[in-house]
Amino acid sequence: MPNNKASGPSKISYEMLKHLTGEAFNLSLVLANACLIHGDVPADWREALVYPIPKPHEFDAQLKNTRPITLLETVRKCVVKVVTIWLSKILADNQVLQGGNFAGLPGGSTDIPIKMLDAIIHQRCFDKTDDQELWIVSQDISKAFDSIDLNMLRLALIRLHIPSLLIKFIINLFTRRNNKIINHHGDTSGYRVRIGIDQGEIISPLLWVIYLDPLLTTLNRDACDSFILKSSALLDYSPIEYEQYNLPVSHITFMDDSTLIASSKRGIEDRLSITAEFYTLNNTQANSVKYILLSSEQFSQTIVFDLFPSPLIPICSLTLKALALSKSFRFLGVWFCLSASSRFVHDQCTSMVKDMATLLSPKKLLAQHVAYLYNVVLLPRLEFRLQTTLFAESTINRMVSPMLSLIRQKAGLASVTPLSALFTLLPFSIQQAFGQFLSFHVASWQRIFSHPLYKLFANCMITYLQGFLDCDACPSTIDLEPWSHTFSLRTHSLFNFLLFSSRLNITWSLLFRPPRKDLRPAISLRSILPKDLFTSMNNVQKNFCTRFLAQLITPCSSRLLSWKDLRFLKRVSNKGSVPAWFNYLFNLIVIPNSPSLFVLPQFRIPISHTVAFISFIDISRNYWFNPNGLFLLIVILTLFLLAV
Repeated sequence: MPNNKASGPSKISYEMLKHLTGEAFNLSLVLANACLIHGDVPADWREALVYPIPKPHEFDAQLKNTRPITLLETVRKCVVKVVTIWLSKILADNQVLQGGNFAGLPGGSTDIPIKMLDAIIHQRCFDKTDDQELWIVSQDISKAFDSIDLNMLRLALIRLHIPSLLIKFIINLFTRRNNKIINHHGDTSGYRVRIGIDQGEIISPLLWVIYLDPLLTTLNRDACDSFILKSSALLDYSPIEYEQYNLPVSHITFMDDSTLIASSKRGIEDRLSITAEFYTLNNTQANSVKYILLSSEQFSQTIVFDLFPSPLIPICSLTLKALALSKSFRFLGVWFCLSASSRFVHDQCTSMVKDMATLLSPKKLLAQHVAYLYNVVLLPRLEFRLQTTLFAESTINRMVSPMLSLIRQKAGLASVTPLSALFTLLPFSIQQAFGQFLSFHVASWQRIFSHPLYKLFANCMITYLQGFLDCDACPSTIDLEPWSHTFSLRTHSLFNFLLFSSRLNITWSLLFRPPRKDLRPAISLRSILPKDLFTSMNNVQKNFCTRFLAQLITPCSSRLLSWKDLRFLKRVSNKGSVPAWFNYLFNLIVIPNSPSLFVLPQFRIPISHTVAFISFIDISRNYWFNPNGLFLLIVILTLFLLAV
């Protein structure tokens, strides 16, 4: 029970309850048990005060421009908190809720939905092997908690086989309620609340997740054309073998913030039809005017979506205008752009710092006051905006420099005072911005990698990065500096997190499978070929999966295969002349004047690590090809190794 929280109509605070002893405490315990035994609550617990908090925009004397918070009796909230903790734990441990709402249960946070949407956009923009379309519709539900129908909530609870007595207790919490509104002239007269649940009730987020679960479960099960998050990590390269992960995504939902995702226009129409039916059945209002559409196929165009015929859908079509490629939209307070550019976030954060510095500059404040606002107000706001982006330390320092200059000015320090002095001066206690942002990313990814329910997404993310880098080891165990200037990776959240962590000697062990002891060390062709030559072999990588030096040398790892041999083994194309990248590789790794194409010692692999396979050769076919006895050599060596 936290302190300094607003109390209900009786003015009994949490602090008072903490000082209860003896008979008063026992009577409170008897009252709580009686409520749970009979599935009901006292009449006084049905009285509440409503405090309307204005939204950031203009009030205009409209209640819709406020966010009403209900102040309930603290004893009631204590009883409900016990029920909420046990119910949420049971639902989470047994994985009862299948909809995929990332809120309301233990361990739920915005980390997964934000990272998942960022991964989807990154895959669509930079994965050239992915030919999926991407369609995103961000929905807006008006007054979510206030629109819950209690009869439909009862059915949602029965659907999960929750005991009838507990259902009765939950429903009675929100029936026959009387609220009063706090205003400038005191409390208004009471009025009867006939629908919805209280925003200030502890169990309300969990009840909303239960209420919405039938819709989300239907979207996961029945909606067509889901967007597939794909990833692949190298398992073997003799023959080439990848560990594949496919994670279908139909929606990303946190509480009442829902985003529909599909790989086609028809898929979005299917999802819009399903949600429209659910909203009609449950008397929920969705504000279609605030819907946001993004499409990888059509930019800045008005698109008409035809909803499936149904007696529950009063409108048979929905017209939305797609955002431009460079336009951003907000999901859970974080801005996303279909072009996967971080420029908008950078400009937004820079503007936020400048605005605060401009606001505080003429004020009569001490340097300590400005430092406090910098630590407590500005940095947390920047931290939240940068959940999908982690800029370099120099970029972060330039971003916050207006506030640091203001602190120097208020403290009477020279403008050239080094940052290290500001960070170490005790009166200011200024936090280092980059360190705080990196710590936030470390904690965020730690929650994802350690939570058992998020293991599939964690595997998908780490294997996607491993496949993107063409490395045979977990990205947390290799040097990422060679890729630090790759544009497509500078916008990848996990890559930046691992890169900046490694620079500070923060190591991670993220191996999700036992290491292959029989897999010989691989040398990526990316690491030994110039960038232009490596780019020129894109067709070879795409069509033949040739990515490593081990695929171009003999099983005994001492000779380079000739171009004819590679054609015979179907690791390169049968057409065209010998390309420049192979000639460069030949001159780089082969011992000069070696008639048998022996490779230099630094490119050889010990025989103890060698595994040879011939299963990729179809011996039933007549190739009419004799690669100078190489095929016979491969077979003999393979049989010898198998016999050993």
